[in-house]
Amino acid sequence: MPTKDWDVEAELTRIKSKLYSIEKVVPAPCVYESDITYERLKNCYVTVAKIVATHGDVYLPIFERLHTELEEFKNKQDMLERAFQVAKF
Repeated sequence: MPTKDWDVEAELTRIKSKLYSIEKVVPAPCVYESDITYERLKNCYVTVAKIVATHGDVYLPIFERLHTELEEFKNKQDMLERAFQVAKF
């Protein structure tokens, strides 16, 4: 039995229309910078990597952005940790 190809654009349109109708009833939650954790970024990174592997390089820019965000997040955490270590007298 042949498998049906997944029409990404049609699926996104369908999801967006559902989200639009939901947003009319329930406002979208605010995402604050403090809500973003390394673990959340890493989970997104892995998920998008799987999407790229499954659906192709059209999603590669998202993967690249998440890669950059992960690196910057890690570097910031490392610098904060270093500053706290230096600040100890």
